[in-house]
Amino acid sequence: MIEIVAKLYSKESSQAKSVKVEFLDAGKVVISDDVEKVLSFDSLKISSRVGNTHRIITCEDGTVLHSHDNDKIDKAIKLHSNKSQLAFKLENSYKFAIISVVAIVGVVILYLTVGLDISAKFFAKNTPYSLKQTISQTTLHNLDKYLLTDSNLTKKRKDEITKMFKNLTDNSPKYKLHFRKGMGINAFALPDGEVVILDGLVKFADGDDDMIYGVLSHEKGHVELNHSMQLIAKSSLVGVLLGYFTGDISSSIGGIVGSVINAKFSREYESEADGYAKKLMLSHNKDPKHLADFFIKIEKKYGHDTNSSISNFWASHPSDKDRIKILLSK
Repeated sequence: MIEIVAKLYSKESSQAKSVKVEFLDAGKVVISDDVEKVLSFDSLKISSRVGNTHRIITCEDGTVLHSHDNDKIDKAIKLHSNKSQLAFKLENSYKFAIISVVAIVGVVILYLTVGLDISAKFFAKNTPYSLKQTISQTTLHNLDKYLLTDSNLTKKRKDEITKMFKNLTDNSPKYKLHFRKGMGINAFALPDGEVVILDGLVKFADGDDDMIYGVLSHEKGHVELNHSMQLIAKSSLVGVLLGYFTGDISSSIGGIVGSVINAKFSREYESEADGYAKKLMLSHNKDPKHLADFFIKIEKKYGHDTNSSISNFWASHPSDKDRIKILLSK
């Protein structure tokens, strides 16, 4: 028999009573109040031990007991309930704690490497077009406000590139081409099908319209493959997941891990868009070599490509050499 002292709180009164509680060998529990009450040990709900704070024992009829006799309660748990004894052992087992942490980390890694991609694709596929439009309009508005200005290209040059764009998009009303100045040699696609080409890229192409055709085909690939929406989904999911596990340090650790993960997926998306552009150019009797020439010129101008494992780890785009090799392959 194990005996403890507890404070009893009944549903009928807010006043606490000091009572004696006896844990008997046969799995019975006796509470000595005004009227002796006999209960089954398995019918009790006993809170987990937290330091030296009082334990809460809840009875089936709503009666609640508070007791600081933690050691005795632990003995009663070990003695009377196989189920509770197992829980007690697990809660106090360092091995179990380590295994649990490893299991959680394993699940998180599995989700980040496999589940995240599946979730993002599902989200991107089922995103309403109206939401894509809202995201695109907001993005372009902010870029125009802070980073971009009106294009300096002549109307004739804009018309030539627009005609080219309509050809590669089969004149689909889903797509719209915008001309802007700023942000260097670049072009980018928004989730709803709007594509922005910058003056710097047109100048850089130096009259090679098939090079521009290749870059615009690449951007169309991002739209068709829902890359923007997938990245948005992944960034959000990674932020929520890492924030949950890292708490107050999520802004540092979460940000670093999130950047690495998103860079990995960005590389995959760039490679996929290159593959899409290659197929599209071939279907329109254009040589993908012109898109490869673009990356060759970029590499010569900026020297971005490197074999450094660290730079490859953080890079958001595949290496220029890899992209050129894929585009030139038969």
